[in-house]
Amino acid sequence: MKLGLDVHIHGPVDRAAFVSFEGVQRTFARWFGFSRVRMTASSVTLDLSGDSRAQNASFGTFFSGGVDSFYTALENSTADTLILVQGFDIDLSDGRLWEETVVSSRRVAEKLDRRLIEVKTNVRDLAEWCSLDWGRVYHGAAIAFVAHMISGLHTVAIAGSYQESVRQAWGTHPELDSYWSTSALRFIHDGADVSRPQKVARISSDSVAMNTLRVCYQNPNGSYNCGQCEKCIRTVVNLAVVGALGRCATLPSELDYAEVSALNLARGGRIFAQENIAEMLRSRRIDIRLSQALGWALVRSYVRAVARRTPFVNP
Repeated sequence: MKLGLDVHIHGPVDRAAFVSFEGVQRTFARWFGFSRVRMTASSVTLDLSGDSRAQNASFGTFFSGGVDSFYTALENSTADTLILVQGFDIDLSDGRLWEETVVSSRRVAEKLDRRLIEVKTNVRDLAEWCSLDWGRVYHGAAIAFVAHMISGLHTVAIAGSYQESVRQAWGTHPELDSYWSTSALRFIHDGADVSRPQKVARISSDSVAMNTLRVCYQNPNGSYNCGQCEKCIRTVVNLAVVGALGRCATLPSELDYAEVSALNLARGGRIFAQENIAEMLRSRRIDIRLSQALGWALVRSYVRAVARRTPFVNP
């Protein structure tokens, strides 16, 4: 769609997938202005369900060790499979971080009595080649691709990034995720009914989550969590807001208000600040200094966006 090229598949295509693809096209055209393309196949079949209908077919959740995936894993007790991927947020060249993440994820799988499927893929390279934004556009499609390559799955829960009320155009979304389904495999969007602070409150009561949580996206020198990037600081804020500061062994145990006020919240940051302030008001656990720091971060981020003539939030 980004390149405006029609697609022809030499072989049979599942009818449900054919219909779902139209849903993907409508959504991406509305959100991002992508061109609709024509998709054809040698034949369209009613059912390519294969082994997904077997009695031992699995219910899987993708697992990165982060807040969203931990929440989805804990809340979906009927899921029996965790899927860990190198090549998404862990670079294929970062063997040190991958090995540490595998060890932690195996601990989680053992504690939750799930099997762990470990995957390596270079599918993200295609997004970079096509200049597609990984978060906003592509990562949901990449998740679906990997899931369809795994034999024996009948359902996959995709952890959501935002509450449904936010209506943020994003690669995983309540309007989008089910469109990756076929007659063989069903996708569901999970966690859209709760905010990020509420997810953190849920996982903060789980000891294995607090001992293995991984949220960092910079990972300098292969570090598990750097404790200083925007994602790490945001998660420490979440922990403080829900009264769990110091409980997570993989993140700083203290909140640096100066670091919070210096956050660049230009891309979706307004949602982060609003959710945490709303949670403080809801729980009556109000930290005045944190509220002020979040306010300053919003003001500074807005000024930066105006100076650079860039959108303060995603459309």
